[in-house]
Amino acid sequence: MAGIGLTRVGIDIGGTFTDLFAVADDGRTWSAKVLTTPANPAEGLLDVLDRWQTASGQQEVREIVHATTVATNAVLEGTTARLGLVTTRGFRDVLEIGRHQRRDLYNLFLEKPPVLIPRERRLEVLERIGADGSIVEPLRVADVVRAAHQLKDLGAEAIVVAFLHSYGYPQHEREAAAVIADETRLPVVASHAVCREYREYERFSTAAVHAAVLPRVATYIQEIGSRLTTRGIKAPLSVMQSSGGMAPAATVAREPASIVESGPAAGVIAAAEVGRRLGASNVISFDMGGTSTKATLIRDGHVSINNDYEIGGGVHGGFGTGYPLRTPVIDLVEIGTGGGSIAGVDAGGSLYVGPASAGAEPGPACYGRGGTRPTTTDANAVLGRLRPDRFAGGHIQLDVGAARRAVAEHVADPLSMSVEVAAEGILALAGAKMGRALELVSVARGHDPREFVMVAFGGAGPMHAADLARELGCGRVVIPPEAGVQSARGLLVAEARRDFSTAMLSAETDLDLAEVERRFANMRDQGARELRDAGFSDEAISVRLGVDVRYTGQAYEVPVWIGEPATFDGELRRQVSREFHQAHARLHGHRDEEAAIEWVTLRASVTARTVRPGSTELAFPDEPVAQRRLGVQPMIWAGETHDAPVYARERLGRDDHIEGPALVIQDQTTLVVPPATSAHVHATGDIVLEISPA
Repeated sequence: MAGIGLTRVGIDIGGTFTDLFAVADDGRTWSAKVLTTPANPAEGLLDVLDRWQTASGQQEVREIVHATTVATNAVLEGTTARLGLVTTRGFRDVLEIGRHQRRDLYNLFLEKPPVLIPRERRLEVLERIGADGSIVEPLRVADVVRAAHQLKDLGAEAIVVAFLHSYGYPQHEREAAAVIADETRLPVVASHAVCREYREYERFSTAAVHAAVLPRVATYIQEIGSRLTTRGIKAPLSVMQSSGGMAPAATVAREPASIVESGPAAGVIAAAEVGRRLGASNVISFDMGGTSTKATLIRDGHVSINNDYEIGGGVHGGFGTGYPLRTPVIDLVEIGTGGGSIAGVDAGGSLYVGPASAGAEPGPACYGRGGTRPTTTDANAVLGRLRPDRFAGGHIQLDVGAARRAVAEHVADPLSMSVEVAAEGILALAGAKMGRALELVSVARGHDPREFVMVAFGGAGPMHAADLARELGCGRVVIPPEAGVQSARGLLVAEARRDFSTAMLSAETDLDLAEVERRFANMRDQGARELRDAGFSDEAISVRLGVDVRYTGQAYEVPVWIGEPATFDGELRRQVSREFHQAHARLHGHRDEEAAIEWVTLRASVTARTVRPGSTELAFPDEPVAQRRLGVQPMIWAGETHDAPVYARERLGRDDHIEGPALVIQDQTTLVVPPATSAHVHATGDIVLEISPA
């Protein structure tokens, strides 16, 4: 393998599988997939590295970019750090009071998750800075020392410092944080350091989430670094942030809540790249893995970023039952439906699918690893939509008999129906849930799915994408060549990114544009400095200005993003105003260009381009596609059995055309082509499905 050069490696750890995508300096690529090791995810990372290095013979690594669920899992599993809070007198219960939003307004049994910091570990100190920056009450350091020792005695593992108005005037927080760190030697998170935006509850909560996952994330990153070093791999380690940009591992260790949607973000970035190479600027990203499904909308080539996010509240993207987190997160909807989602019949005799998952251990019944409950993967196996001897590159031999027994025992027999009908019911219910996620990112946000192309990926995404697109009204689906490891590939096409924000509440007519320019320049320069320190050149760095805008009196803002302004003058103000009115009409159905507006938050996104893997161009085949099929397999659709041809994706060539029903298999995923659907192989290797209307 001489001459390959150094290799960039992307590794995504999901709930069921750990995926790797690697690209060498000479353009050669490899991919691999292994079962995740839930007890210690680092083991799965090393396993997939071993498999790649054995298969490729490549040892020299230039960089490793990683996506992980470790931060999210800490919150969802309740394994966060034991926290303490030091706050302004009178604000001890801000985290408990929260907001009045309820995701399910008429659900009398809806409960919020437990407060991350219980009341006995929330202590007050005497200090107060006014909204104008005036010192209303000087910081009483003796109170801070007392609170620090009291929290340490109560077993706090990390301490949050959150004072009133510190988003604009952080001097008291800085002083208190330094005192607490010196007195306790514990990790300390000051709210202004992770959120420079107004609204106390959201800022306090953001700081609490950062502190809650900090010890676990820091330990995890340290363990991976040391184990890579032991293996002789000394390449720099970067981690994908929720914003869709990567950051050095050391930066993430300081800002751990920035990676709560690490893996899903990488997939969205890869989907945007697929759209660009096919000339599609409007894309719906559909990522279905073993544990969950993620849906995102990309419009005009831009990925939507949401700065208001909740973690731990069930369906991501809603409000009122999770922990608010003010950090840039790709605007996605995530539901607990995946290939491993467990199906059954409840006490009332109704079919359910998920959110519980068989995961990697024991996995679906057909994996033969001890699982006995039916999953969506088992339903697909029963209906002939998987190739038992070629699943996961042949590393897993599917036991279709075990899948049939599981579906029969837990669904078909209780509902007095055949195994095949029960399996179709499982997939129909799973599809309805995933369809709802797709509607939430498109129709519910004012977008017509007919104007979009769906890019489907993940280990299970290509099996369900065509049916979901037909229900949604989306006429085309693209299955990328690396669909099964697309999130891992996305890690290698993502830009390095640093995001900054600062509160700047001002009526548009009263804006001090010189102050706007000064604050933007400070954020821009800090981001550029950090990216240069990471090895990027000035030519690779670009900046965007963002402003959160609202009509005066509104309780919510609309983000507006533009390129770096040439001048900070009246034209900038008018441009932001135009963009705001258009966005408000699209999101909320109305606009009022005569109404007064105000700027609330100023943002800067500083990014640096990375060297992206090149795309290949497929050759035209030498023989008709029918002569290259692997065989024929019975597939069941709407109760009817079809003898469907089966193809290996690596044997397909440019302009090959396949009519459904058919099966296209590859090492990391399976593409199901339903009836009334055709598949065309593009020159780039992407397979484009043309969907007939439902």
